[in-house]
Amino acid sequence: MHDPAFTFFSGLALVLVLLPFPLQFRVGNTGTLLNLTWLFLCNCVFFINSILWWDSADVFARPWCDITIAASKSVTMGHRERRFSMYIDLVIGVGIPVLIMILSYVFQPHRFNIVEGLGCEPVIWDCIGAILTIVLAPVALSMISAVYGSSESTLNINHYVRLIALSSCDIVIGLPVAVYLMVFASQRLVAWESWDRVHAGWSRVVVYTDNDILPSTILSVYHFLQRWIPACLSIAAFLFFGVGDEATREYGRWWTHVTRKLGFRTTRKNYAEPTQGGHLMLGSTVVHPAGSWRATHDIEDADLGLHPEAKTADCRSGGLAVTVTVHREIV
Repeated sequence: MHDPAFTFFSGLALVLVLLPFPLQFRVGNTGTLLNLTWLFLCNCVFFINSILWWDSADVFARPWCDITIAASKSVTMGHRERRFSMYIDLVIGVGIPVLIMILSYVFQPHRFNIVEGLGCEPVIWDCIGAILTIVLAPVALSMISAVYGSSESTLNINHYVRLIALSSCDIVIGLPVAVYLMVFASQRLVAWESWDRVHAGWSRVVVYTDNDILPSTILSVYHFLQRWIPACLSIAAFLFFGVGDEATREYGRWWTHVTRKLGFRTTRKNYAEPTQGGHLMLGSTVVHPAGSWRATHDIEDADLGLHPEAKTADCRSGGLAVTVTVHREIV
């Protein structure tokens, strides 16, 4: 059941969610940072698993599976946090996922499953408590987060619109999937009898090959949605937060820094100054001091002797060039 397209796009999603991370970290958008972090972890797990179990269902790397199934349980909740305040973001993006991770052990009948082409995945005991805790709770929290996040007054309009759009994508994708999983689990619903009954033989590992999954439409759709949703949400997050004006300027600074480190010369674009009737219009100009640029005493602005030039001139030896940008005209 290996899927080259999924391996490619999950690897691409790993890179895409990292691109807006430095900018969001600098401006302190805690909710967005947690969102990107959980998406990165989720895609990392699926990407590595798709390579390790490319065309096999062999049982190996047990410690890795123990870690990844714990992370995958928390990612289901973690990528739905929204921007309220820093503390609420941390509770929703870190505290609740950890709580879900702990509670999921109550409904975990055995260690993990191995699926051919997908690797290790968590398993739950199909009971009412598991459905409410692991399936429905993330959707409910996602809706509540969207409502509270819409009341955040400190966001600028562009960031606000992007957050609402990403939240809408999360709900539109997450709600149908949650309903599908609930219907799938309800068909095999059993009672949670006791701790000993549920965890009897907990150390065993169940293996599923293509012959076990492909004949079942429900299982095939379930595993398809499970692996593709994080990649789709990661691409959506990049489109909302990684292609704006601030982000593109950030990429430009990275490119300039890398090219300079590699020894390439970078050129800056010079703009001729627009003039009309000999008077400067809105735009940029370059001015040069009439005298020495090394002032030895305090001088008034009127004594600077700066003469604007209509065209950009080269800096002369010992002189100083000052770039002045006029953003708006005040009447």
